[in-house]
Formats: sequence, C-alpha cells, structure tokens
Amino acid sequence: NKMGIVGVGHDLVKVSRIAHVYGRFGERFLRRAYSQREIDDFRLLELKERHLSSTSSSTSSSDLSFSSSKAAEFLASRWAAKEAIYKVLSGQKKVPWIPFPDIIVAKGKGKPVVELVGKAKESCQELC
Repeated sequence: NKMGIVGVGHDLVKVSRIAHVYGRFGERFLRRAYSQREIDDFRLLELKERHLSSTSSSTSSSDLSFSSSKAAEFLASRWAAKEAIYKVLSGQKKVPWIPFPDIIVAKGKGKPVVELVGKAKESCQELC
C-alpha cells in the first residue's frame, strides 16, 4: 500500500557509536534493532569485507577497523533511517512503543525502501 507524506523525519548518527554498541552487545543489539532480512544483509556484507581484507596484500585484517567498514556504515545508516521513521510515526500523537525490527529499511532501485510491519504498520495506518 502506497501512501502520501504524513510527516518528515531525519536523524544523524555517528558510525563509530553504532560500531561501539555492536561491539559491546553483538547479536543482542542486532536482534533488538534490525529485522532478520537486515541482519542477513549485514552478515553478507561483513563476510564480503572479511574476504576482501584477507585477500588484499596491502591491507591486513587488523588494519580494517570495524567502525570504518561498509558493514558498520550499513548498520548506522539503517539505524538513522529507523530513527527518522520512528519520529514521524510517534510525532503525530502518543503511540505505543514501536520495535525497531518492525521498521525495515531495504535497498531499492537507487533509493532506500521502507517496509513497516507489526506495531509500526499499525501506527502508520492510524495516521492515515
């Protein structure tokens, strides 16, 4: 279901902050913040980076810090998008807590695509 604009949200996040949280909480953080599809995409990117760093003669795997990796950027960009969408959904009125995994950010054709499920979808339907 496509809908019109109900609000505008934006958010910025430091990649190093998200990398630190992931480093500290690992899988627990991923499960609380991302959908299974996003986790799978992240794992694939992480695997590709590890493979590239292990086959590169100029860069050892210890030289590639996670906070400067594409995988960390992936998590941070998804987090910022989820925060912005959450602000839109919760900015109109008091809404119940919306789990971040219910806000799914995927790569579309040249632009991100958002899918809302569960409580996020319910909140969105109430706005329209």
